[in-house]
Amino acid sequence: MNGMAPTRIPSKKELVDRIFLSVEKRRFSLEEALTNVLFEYGLDRIDSEYEARRLVSQCWSVVRERIKEEESKGLYPTMEIIDEMRFELGTFTERVEGASNKEKIVKIRLKQRAHISDLIDKMSAQQYEIFGAALCYLSGAGEDFAKRTRLSGDENIDFVALMPLNGRTHLFPSGKNRVRLIGQCKKWGSKTQKKDINLMAETITKVVNLNPDLSEVLPSWFVSSEGPILGCFVSHRGYQSGAKIEAQRHGFVLADSRDLTEIVCLSKKWDIGEGADGAERLLHKCLEMFK
Repeated sequence: MNGMAPTRIPSKKELVDRIFLSVEKRRFSLEEALTNVLFEYGLDRIDSEYEARRLVSQCWSVVRERIKEEESKGLYPTMEIIDEMRFELGTFTERVEGASNKEKIVKIRLKQRAHISDLIDKMSAQQYEIFGAALCYLSGAGEDFAKRTRLSGDENIDFVALMPLNGRTHLFPSGKNRVRLIGQCKKWGSKTQKKDINLMAETITKVVNLNPDLSEVLPSWFVSSEGPILGCFVSHRGYQSGAKIEAQRHGFVLADSRDLTEIVCLSKKWDIGEGADGAERLLHKCLEMFK
């Protein structure tokens, strides 16, 4: 690809996303990273350096927004700001000085983020739906209480699960009643819209009212449980602002592929292994387990 003129210069978000996934250094210049990414996209070295100088300030704003978003979602950061004036960053997993042993283990496991993210990006839509059940299992549901629904006639339900409560009083007892999760897991090419959230709300109403159409979709352990019912939507490309507001109004849990990636990396239920091969074996195990 190098040396060939690109059909278009990538957006600032695309450039930053690429840097966040591919650069692993204790300290680096954003301008240098942009130069390398633009060169990979097909610009020659001189044009790459020119565009990097032109875009670095704007891309820095995108970097800050990305870091702030990860923090608001409760994710471990991908990058840390080292020097604002010089536009310098450091990869979170590479900066281990002063870290406790527990923090070092977390950073070692998070080194697989790029490999896991790449594999998730290559999944088919059906494989992505299977991953919804794995998300519940890795988040605390028992293996027998996380299930992917059938391919057709699923009544807009891709996975169901019983998620444990961790309360410390008799009203929210740990290990007794569990939240009944109704999930959608969609690998669309665009962000999830408000209408998709409303469709889930309609599905939840059917579940609450034990609609006969769901008799062959919901497992008996789900129906017989007495726990509260909660909607969970997983969207590969994220959500439009209206969809987020509507989901908040209904009390739904929203997740995207970055959430999936971190949960896989940090789960103690599976040995993630090392490198791309280890990540691929883990995802293959996941797909086999819940297909």
